[in-house]
Order: sequence, then C-alpha cells, then structure tokens
Amino acid sequence: MLKRPLYNIILITIDCLRADHIGCLGYSKNITPNIDKLARRGALFTCAISNGPTTHLSFPAIFTSTYPLMHEIKDREISLNENYITLAEVLRRAGYSTWGFLSSNPFLSSHFRYNTGFEYFDENKKSTRQAEWKEFQKIMYEIQRHLCRLSGKYCSIRALLY
Repeated sequence: MLKRPLYNIILITIDCLRADHIGCLGYSKNITPNIDKLARRGALFTCAISNGPTTHLSFPAIFTSTYPLMHEIKDREISLNENYITLAEVLRRAGYSTWGFLSSNPFLSSHFRYNTGFEYFDENKKSTRQAEWKEFQKIMYEIQRHLCRLSGKYCSIRALLY
C-alpha cells in the first residue's frame, strides 16, 4: 500500500437531480447547503456526460470507465464485468479508504457487483431483495406491454422498466 493520499475524494451521485437546482451551480434557493459547502472546499466538475440514458446503464462507466455493453447483461439487468477494475479498487490500491453507501437504488447493489473494491459497502437491504425486485420487474414489464398494445404504437419496454 502506498503512503496516505494528500487529498480526500468524495464522489456523490444522485439519480434524477437537476443541475439547475443546485446552489453551487447557480440556483438561488438554499436547498443544497451541504453539497454547496463541499463544492466550495473542493473541486467541482460542471460538465459531465452520461454513457447511458438510465441509472443501470450509466454507472458501469462511472465505476469502470467503460461502456455499458462491455458488462454482463442478463434478463434486462446489467452487472459489472469482473474483468474490469473499478474506481474503488484503483483508489484503494492508491491508499485511500473506500466506503460506498447506497440509499435505495437496487441497480447499484452488491448483487450487481457494485461493492467491488470497497472496504465497506453499506446498502439498504430493503431495496435489494432480489425476489421482490424480480417480481416488480415482471409486473412493470406486463403493464407496459399491455399499454403498448392498447395504444397501438411501438414503445420501448425498457423505458418503463428502468
């Protein structure tokens, strides 16, 4: 292990957060004081481009700097490919303490290997009960399939699922 890093790194990802509603990016209301404080004391990246239109397709790029289709896709689910090194692994090898916290998104759980490289990975187990999640997916798939059939138009089943 290398010498302790000079700087701390905190990567915050928030699903469906509008950039125009963050104080450090110009929003006038004080609704993100903690994010704004972190931004004042650190580096703020104001231009980010997603490699996927949904959470489960975007995060492989964030965690491994690869494209979504370079990972394992099965039954409309994507797991990190174990052949690619994760950001957490790189940081850990560089001497950083790596902690991951998951609040509610089951696509970013240990089931899909998102815990790879973290010394500590805390996930909300209520949101990652795989049998319940699979049942939810089946129901949503059927709902959209019927909606598409009733509307008489082509529509993407993935759009509603993810």
